[in-house]
Amino acid sequence: MEDFELKVPLAKHWDAGDLALHCSLALGAAAVLGLSVILSEQVLRGTGVELCRFYSWSSLPCPGCGLTRAFCAISDGEFGRAWELNPFSFLFYAGCVALLFWPFLRLSRPGLQLRLTSSRAFVLAPLLLVSAMWVFGICRIVTTLVDRGILKL
Repeated sequence: MEDFELKVPLAKHWDAGDLALHCSLALGAAAVLGLSVILSEQVLRGTGVELCRFYSWSSLPCPGCGLTRAFCAISDGEFGRAWELNPFSFLFYAGCVALLFWPFLRLSRPGLQLRLTSSRAFVLAPLLLVSAMWVFGICRIVTTLVDRGILKL
């Protein structure tokens, strides 16, 4: 049996489904970033509405707790406050900015998607990010339990 190599031609134009997906992601990112600019962390805190279901059920912070307020803090230029709320917010904020500009980048550089998706980093980076967030979340839960005197180390 012959060895063969699958060669994917670099398309200069998208099909309708691909265009709809990427534009939808860009619009979603624009909405998230737009809301984070309009709302401030103080407004979110002052509503009395708990955004995190895990926190409302357990009174413990989840790995993603603080991301919404941190997005607002980043948009307000309060980077120290965003770091206090959730240090991973900067990576997710950068991801939203990347999604916002992705359709334009892809149109201007047709080979970019193939180069990105064929690298190991494309698979490993999200796995490492999620793993690091879970470790951070578990450490934050343990710290909260120790601070409340429920857990003794």
